[in-house]
Formats: sequence, structure tokens, C-alpha cells
Amino acid sequence: MGPKTKKARTTKKARTKIAGDDNDTLLLMNDEVIDQFLKDLNSITSNKDVSSIQSASCTLLELRSLQRDLIKRMQEKERFVQEKRQDVERQAMAYQNLTYERKYLEKQVQQCRDYQTPQLHHMCRSELVSSSDGDDDGTTKEVNDDIINEFLCASSTTLYSDPKQQKLIMGKLHKELNLRGNLERDLAQAKSKLRTKQQELDRKRSFLKDIPKKLRDVEVASLPLQRYFQKNELSTSTSTVKFLGTERKELFDKARINLPGPLYILFVQIQYYVDAFPKEEVELEVTTVRPYDISSSAGEDKEVPKPEKYCVMLRIPIPESTTTMLTSTTAAASPSATSNKKPRKKVSIQFSFYETLKIITCRTVGSTTTLYPHLLECLFPGDTGHHPLNGSNVMTQQDPEESPSTTATVPNKFLLGVPYHWCNFMGGLNFPEVVGAKQIETETTSAPPIEKSTKAIMKTLQKRLCAQTTLKQILKVLEGPRKPDPIPIHPAMDSIMKDDDDDDNECTSKLVIWTETATTGTKDRVRSFLAGIKRGGSGTTVRAHVTFDVTKYPLEPPVWSLNSAEQNWGDKHGSISNLLDSDGKEQQKLPPLFSGPLSQLENVINEETETLVVPHNEETYEWILLHQLRKLVQSWDKMQRLIEEGIIPPQGPDRKIPF
Repeated sequence: MGPKTKKARTTKKARTKIAGDDNDTLLLMNDEVIDQFLKDLNSITSNKDVSSIQSASCTLLELRSLQRDLIKRMQEKERFVQEKRQDVERQAMAYQNLTYERKYLEKQVQQCRDYQTPQLHHMCRSELVSSSDGDDDGTTKEVNDDIINEFLCASSTTLYSDPKQQKLIMGKLHKELNLRGNLERDLAQAKSKLRTKQQELDRKRSFLKDIPKKLRDVEVASLPLQRYFQKNELSTSTSTVKFLGTERKELFDKARINLPGPLYILFVQIQYYVDAFPKEEVELEVTTVRPYDISSSAGEDKEVPKPEKYCVMLRIPIPESTTTMLTSTTAAASPSATSNKKPRKKVSIQFSFYETLKIITCRTVGSTTTLYPHLLECLFPGDTGHHPLNGSNVMTQQDPEESPSTTATVPNKFLLGVPYHWCNFMGGLNFPEVVGAKQIETETTSAPPIEKSTKAIMKTLQKRLCAQTTLKQILKVLEGPRKPDPIPIHPAMDSIMKDDDDDDNECTSKLVIWTETATTGTKDRVRSFLAGIKRGGSGTTVRAHVTFDVTKYPLEPPVWSLNSAEQNWGDKHGSISNLLDSDGKEQQKLPPLFSGPLSQLENVINEETETLVVPHNEETYEWILLHQLRKLVQSWDKMQRLIEEGIIPPQGPDRKIPF
């Protein structure tokens, strides 16, 4: 082993020895190896100096080894420094975070210290202090703190700011929070239920609000069906109640809104009668009073009271049963007569109310006034409409100067209609008289008796209408150009007047004249007619005068008077001896002024009226004028036939004719 090899080993051992030293030692050894390498390099003299070259090569290799170790150590040191730098940076970041958190917490602590808790104060006071002690507006902070300490720490001496009480306070607050949370939950559930109920209530209210509109739509859609049922009920004999539908409801609503109290009561009374008797086809209507009627009744006098704007219109159908029978009977007697069926007419009656006078007036309107001018007069005995009503200042006389009252009065001619007692009774205006009030009981001031029910009043009104309708038809038949022969009678009288009908074939007398006297007319209550009856063959005639009151027909039958048909009897045969039947043959040829047989016949016609009607058949009463006339024609013809045949002596005070 040469010296260089030995030197290299020595250097290797020295490097191994300092392997665990720091980098400065390695750098020093690196410098030494470099110096040794330079020395070995300089010692080489030629290429053949192998030992020097080997020594230099070994030194170079050792230098490279040292440099590799040094680089490795430097890399390790660099990694170590990098890790330390990262640790420093991490620590610095953590420090900054802690500093920021500390400042934030200090700020939060300060905010918590400065935070005002009025709700806590209020809660503590509400839990510990009674409401009678008053509000806490004037209390100091120390008093509030004592209350909070007592509530949170169960003692006023223990401070709630003491950290030792934190656990107790937190438990207390959690307990209160849980309790109040449950209350809030219950409150939320209650509010939810309330909203649900409110929504359900709104839906039901909306449904109820829409019901009237829906009902109106249903009513409008069902109007044809309602009219069909109404017609069906009227055509059914077992129907007793009128079908109540939309039109009736609307009529009641209109009456309730527009009519004054008395007129509404009258409307309800009549409407209930209409509902109870639907087959009579009576109609009611709420209408307005025409301004022309008001102005025409008041004239230019501004002090004359005016009626209310709305009135009640009653329409009653004109009966057709008696007139139809009369027309058919006349048509059978006269083949040339024709019957044209016309639509059924109705009479119109208007009820008005005067607020200032507190009375209800009644009148006929339209064509009814012309056709039935006396329909409402004296509907009940004594009820002329000229009596004071309930102390009102309506003057009954037409002339103001004839009024017995000293107070201001209003003539009836300025009113729309007449204030009859029966219409005021139906309107609830039949007030009892004041006790102790002075009243002069005379024929003009005593109030007439009236019926006590709407049904009786309506039935009486319909009977009056039926009687006057039949009377008009009878007069129309008798006044026609072709007189009926024989005189028609009611079908119910066929069996009663059978004996007289047996003589129809032998009866040659017939009615030839029927005319109204010049003293009466269609507008008069009491009318008078002249009837001329002529016997066939002999040509003997008799004149009959009949008088009747239109308002009392047929309650008071017509009154007949008979006399000879010869005109100007006094001028031709005027002598005292001819006033009675004479026994002389010369005077027997003269027509007497007074005839006993005619007087007997007159008494029979006027007094024995019960034999000319059927007791329980009201229609036969309405035909009593025709029955009397037929009885007169037949009896007078029979009387003349018996006289001509000599069966009845024409002379003698005791002679009686079997009529």
C-alpha cells in the first residue's frame, strides 16, 4: 500500500469522524481536500507519474463525495428551514386570529354589559310584583336589579352578574324559554285554528251572501213552472191554498217598503183573503197615485191634503156565471142572437191614504167608474162615507158652510175616493173613542155598523159586483131591440115556476116596451123603467112602472106599479064616476082609472117575492127582476084570459083572481 492510498484512507476516516458535525466543518474539510487536490495535481510531472495521478484522482473523488454530502445536508437544512418558516407563519396566523377573537369577544362582552333588558324587567315584575303596585316607569335601576336577582337567583342579595350563578340562571332561563316556547306553540296553533275558522267563516259568509242572488236566479228560472202550478191548482177542484211563489214575495216586499202602515195592513188583510180563496182570482197590486188625479182633486188650493205616493189597487174579476146563463137563455129564446166570448174583465178599486187626516179612501178607477158608478156606495147599511172617522177633520158635506163642526174641515170632493168605514177598519184605523169625549148622537153623526172580518167585507163586495153585473146584463137584454119572449128565468127556478110554465103555450102576452123614464139615468142610484105588455089577439096592453135602488138590489126587490095603458085618460074619460068600476052598462065600456085586478096583481108581484127565489141560491135573488117580470106577464095574461072567458066576474068588490 503506497503513501497516497494511506492518505486517502486517513482523509476518509476524518470525514467519517465529522459526518455528524455541522456544515461549517464540512466546508472546512472541503477546502482542505481542494488544497490537497491542487497539491497532488501540481506534483504530477508527467503522464507516467502514476502514483501522483492516482492520488489526485482519489482526492478528486473524495472532493466529489464531500460535495454530495454537503449538498444533501444543505437540502435537508433547506427543508428544515421551510418547515420552521411554515410553523412560524401558522403561529402568526393563529396569533392574529386569537387577537381578533379576543377583540370581538371583548366587544361582545361590552355589548352584553351595555344591553338593556326591559323585557326581562317586565317579565320579572310580572312574575314577582302584582299589577296593583303600578307600573315600573318610575322605579330605579337598583329596584329593577333587585327584582331580577330575586327572579333569576331566588334571592335579592345574590347578584345575577355573579359567574357562579350562571348555571342556575341558565337553568332558570331555559325553563322559562321552554315554558314560553310551549305557550308560543299553543298560541301559533290557536292562531292557525283561528285562521282556519276565519277562512271557513268567510266561505260560509260568502255562501250566505250569494244565497239571495242564487235564489233570485232559481226563482227567475222557475217562474214558468210556478205559473204552471198556479194554473194547475186553480183547475183542481180540491185546491184550497194558492201557490205562493216569487211574484207574491216581490209584491209583499214592494208593499212593505213603499206603503204606509195602514195601507200595508189593508194590503196584508186582502192578500191573506186572496191566498185563502185562490179560485176567486182576486188580484192585488201596489202602484203609484197618478199626479193628474192629485192635481185634479186639489185644484189650485195648496192647503188641501194630498195622499201618499203609493196606493193599493184591488182587481176583482167580473162574474160570468149568471151573465153566461142569461146570455144562453136569451140566445135560446132568440135564435138570431149570437154570443161572442170576450176576455174576462176586472173592476179596479183604489185605496189611498192621507197621512195628515189619518184616513183611507176608496174609489173605483178606469172604466170601472163608468160601468159601476155605485159599486162602493152603501156597501153596508149606513156606511155612506159621510161620517167622521176617528176624530178626523174630514167634512162630510159638499158645502163647507153646512158643516156642523167649527174646526177646519176638508170636503170629500177634494179627496181621491170616499173614506168608508169598512176600508178604514181593514187598515186598522177603527180606533176606540176617548172616554169622556163629548159626542152628539144624531142620525148624521152616529157611526154605521161594519162587519168584523175581511172575509165578510170581501164577500159583500163580490156579491155587490155580481148583483150589479147581473142587473146590467138584465137591463141590456130587456133594452135590446128584440124583446125576449118568453122572459128568461134562472135555471133553478124551473121547478118552482113549473105551474106557470104549463100555461106558456096558452100565454099570448109578451113584453113590447122596456125603456127608462126621463127622470132617471145610468148615473142615478134609484132608477125607474117603463114596461109595456101586450096581449096577442085582443091587443090589450098594460103599463108597468118598476123602481129599484142599484146599491140595494136585490136586498130590496124592485117595486112595481101597474095601470092602464091608455094615455091621457083624464082628458078622455075624466069624471068622478069613472074613478072606480061602475055597475052601469054604459060606463062599463069605459076603461077605469083604478082597476082592482091590477091592484091585486101588483100586490102579488111586490109582496110575494119569496116565491120567486130559491132560499139557498143567491143567484136566483139576482134574477128577481126577470122573475117578477115573467110572473107579471104570465099572471096578467092569465087574468085577462079568465076575464074574457067569464070565469072571473069583471065587477064586484069581493072578486079574487087566482094568480
